[in-house]
Amino acid sequence: MFSNLRRNLNAVLTIAMKDIVDSITNKTILSLVIGLVFIMFSGKALPWILRMQAKPKLVVHDPGNSVFVDTIAEEGSLGLIVTTQVEEMLTYMGDAAEPVVGISLPQDFDQLLNTATHQKVSGWVNHLAYKANPEELIATIERIINLESTSQLTIEINEQIVYPQPNSRGQTSMITIVAVISLITIGGFLTPHLLIEEKEKHTLEVLLVSPVSYSQIVIGKVITGIFYGIITGLIVLLFNIDWVIHWDIAFLAIFCGAVFAVSVGLLMGVVFDNPGTMNLWFGIVILFLIIPVVLGDSINANFPVFLRWIIPWIPSVALSEVMKLIFTGFVPADILWRNLPIIVGASVLLLWIVTLLLRRTDR
Repeated sequence: MFSNLRRNLNAVLTIAMKDIVDSITNKTILSLVIGLVFIMFSGKALPWILRMQAKPKLVVHDPGNSVFVDTIAEEGSLGLIVTTQVEEMLTYMGDAAEPVVGISLPQDFDQLLNTATHQKVSGWVNHLAYKANPEELIATIERIINLESTSQLTIEINEQIVYPQPNSRGQTSMITIVAVISLITIGGFLTPHLLIEEKEKHTLEVLLVSPVSYSQIVIGKVITGIFYGIITGLIVLLFNIDWVIHWDIAFLAIFCGAVFAVSVGLLMGVVFDNPGTMNLWFGIVILFLIIPVVLGDSINANFPVFLRWIIPWIPSVALSEVMKLIFTGFVPADILWRNLPIIVGASVLLLWIVTLLLRRTDR
């Protein structure tokens, strides 16, 4: 039993290692990975430069339209955002792409200042400020406020850190879209080209008449795709490491997303022999998978009912829902376990179809 298991494992790993090496020599695959690195670096360079030149950011919950806030705003030394609802303040802080401090003023704050010029107010920091140096940022904001006003203000930070929400439309939404598109494109593009190359070189026929089983061939290709899928996902997340909260969810999402992308790619590689035809149909499939992810919450009641029903069942949409949980402070279990089975189920179904088609090829 153990000898058979070892023999099967060796066969799978041999196929996988061969494909990984072949992929490294494939200039198309290398150009995709290098292109992704360049895109991620370019996307991070501008925010880094802007952050170096930005003013300290303060979000104020001011239900009483305080004159004190107007005084601070007129000076212009702070990047000031004023809201009338606490929820609005916290949403903005969670979505902000830079370290942010938030404070909540009482309704009668101006009257309180008339009785005592020194006031303490409740404050929050977003997760980017917490990871950086919240004490220094808070001290800077307090110093600017106290220089610009005759009143003295002390910010008392709550223990709760403000994180993005699962339905965030800010920076985390963009990271999720980039991660899903990259996983599906690179993971899905790699495996069909490996199969087509083997068909063109007639090495697939050699594999099929060898002691290697259909399942071993499929698993070997899956491992290759997962290898590059994990690299792709890690590239995206490492360039956005400040946003990542749950690395366990991150690896789970990347792994499941890579398996799904590979299963789509394998199906394309088994069905089509011509690279041009395969690329055409692969592009159509990619559009079908990516457009709902990009649209996101824009899909509303104006869309047909059947579309609003079917879109949550698309595996790429389910993947994006899981990816968003990487950046939240709290992971809603219902969102995680509602979407994971969709991704896994679709992958298993596609791999089963691929295995059947390979058996037909042998006959």
